Amino acid sequence: MASYGFAQAHTEHADELQDIADDAEHLQHAVHSFVEEASELSSLILSLSEQRNQHDETRLKRIIDILEKYQEQPQLLDPHLENIITPLMQFVCEFSDDQKFIYNCLKLVYILSKVRGFKTVGMRYNNDRHVTYM
Repeated sequence: MASYGFAQAHTEHADELQDIADDAEHLQHAVHSFVEEASELSSLILSLSEQRNQHDETRLKRIIDILEKYQEQPQLLDPHLENIITPLMQFVCEFSDDQKFIYNCLKLVYILSKVRGFKTVGMRYNNDRHVTYM
């Protein structure tokens, strides 16, 4: 009889843990949806390299506006930080001959650091690559 109680308690505990895990997964998906402009932001950043010679200020301004929108709740950007930082830092490494383009990419990294915080942004950057910019 005692083992039945233990097995039942264990099963109930496992069910509670599964419910918590399901809630956490649901919450994680909900957090992703809080950044309404996530797909637009990603496509704008990726399009920077394709049209880097045009130095499109409206595109840059739109990215900055989206990032600054989350200044009061910057943690909402966390699920998207890697998708923002990685392409920007790759652009800096790949297009080192275009000073204006690199300046714009680093300006976006600065804005992101200002909004989300230097430590959080720095943790997302891959330390295997070192960027030397002069």
